[in-house]
Amino acid sequence: MGRCLCIRKDGKQCVRDASTKLGDNGQFCWQHQNCQVLKKEPIPKKSQKAASQLPELQLPELKLSQFQSPEKTGLKHLSSNKGNLVMPPIGFGTFIGIEHGHLEKEERLEVTKQAVLVALKVGYRLLDLAINYHNHSSIKNALLETKVPRSQIFFIGKGDEGQTSIVQTIMEIFGCSEAEVGKGNCYLDLFLWHLPNPLHKHNYAVWDQMNYCKKMGYVKNIGVSNVYQNGLQALLDYCHDQHLDPPVANEIELSLRNQEPVFHTFCEKNGIQLIGYSPLGYANVLMNLTDETVLQIAATHNASAAQVILAYLISQRITPIPSSRDAKKILDNFGSVALSKQLLPTDIEKLAGLNWDFLSTTTSEHFKALDESMI
Repeated sequence: MGRCLCIRKDGKQCVRDASTKLGDNGQFCWQHQNCQVLKKEPIPKKSQKAASQLPELQLPELKLSQFQSPEKTGLKHLSSNKGNLVMPPIGFGTFIGIEHGHLEKEERLEVTKQAVLVALKVGYRLLDLAINYHNHSSIKNALLETKVPRSQIFFIGKGDEGQTSIVQTIMEIFGCSEAEVGKGNCYLDLFLWHLPNPLHKHNYAVWDQMNYCKKMGYVKNIGVSNVYQNGLQALLDYCHDQHLDPPVANEIELSLRNQEPVFHTFCEKNGIQLIGYSPLGYANVLMNLTDETVLQIAATHNASAAQVILAYLISQRITPIPSSRDAKKILDNFGSVALSKQLLPTDIEKLAGLNWDFLSTTTSEHFKALDESMI
C-alpha cells in the first residue's frame, strides 16, 4: 500500500494512502474522483446481492458478560461540557457502506442494521446518525429487534434544515407520527447542525429553529458539526446577543494525526464537548494502525492498535465514534473504553507527539477552509 498518485485540483500531490477498494490496483486513493488523476482504472460495478442472502454478523466466541455491565466496562454516561451534557465516552458511527465504492442500497441497509445490532449487543450506547446517510430505516429496524431499551441509548442526529430535519429524523427512527414527536420516547438526545455552510455567512436561521425544538422537547441538547474556531466563536457571540442556548457539542474529524489541541482547549473553555468522527484516520487508517509507536504501546497493554488510538482520544475527553461493519472490529473498538483508564502518562505523551494537523476527509478540508476565510 503506497501513496496515492492523484494530483489534487489545487495542483498539489495527494497525501492519502492508495486504496485497492475501488479496483485501482493500489494506485489511487478512494477520493481520486475529485483529483486530476494520472491514470485511472474503471470502477467495476458491484454485483447486487439480496439482503435476504447476506450472512448474519456473528460475534466472536467471547464471554460477552464482561461487556454487558457498565460498571465492569467503565461505560457509564460521562458528564461532559462542564456538567451540561451527559453522554457515553464512545459511540458507534452509522456511516456504513457509503465509503469505498458504495454497497448497493438494499445490501447497505441490511449491513447497517446488523452492524447496529452487534454494536448494541456488545455494549455501545451512543448511536451517531445523519439524514444524508440515508439509512434511518436501518436504525429503526435495529431498534425493533434489539433488547436494549430506548432509555439506555443516546441518539445523535444530524441534519441541515432545522426543525424539518429534527422532526424527520425522529419520525424515521422511532416510526412515530408528527404529533408524537417530543412525546414519550420520540426525542433525540443531541442534534447537530451537520454541514453548516450558512453559518459561515453569519446566517443562523437553522440555529434559531434548533433552539425552538429544544424548548419544545424534541431534542435534549443541540450542537454543531464541522465548525472550527472562528465560526464557533461567531455562533457563541450570536447566542449571547440573542439570548439563545449555545452549542454544547461539536463533531469534527479528530484522530491521532489530527488532534486539534488548540481548538480542543477553546471548546473546553466554552463548555463544548468534542466528538470525533473518522477517529482511526479514514483514508489513512493503515498508516495509523501500523505506526511503530502505536504498536509498541499496544504490545505493552496486550491491546490492538485501534484500541490504543481510541483509548487515547477518550483519555483526552474526546468522544470517538468509530464505524465498522465487521463484528470483530466493532467488539475490538469497544475495548478502548477500559484501556483508556490504563494508559500511562508516558503513553499519552508519546501519542500526543504524533499529531500532524493532518486531515483525511474532503469534508473537513472544506469546512476548515471556510473557517479560515472568516478571519
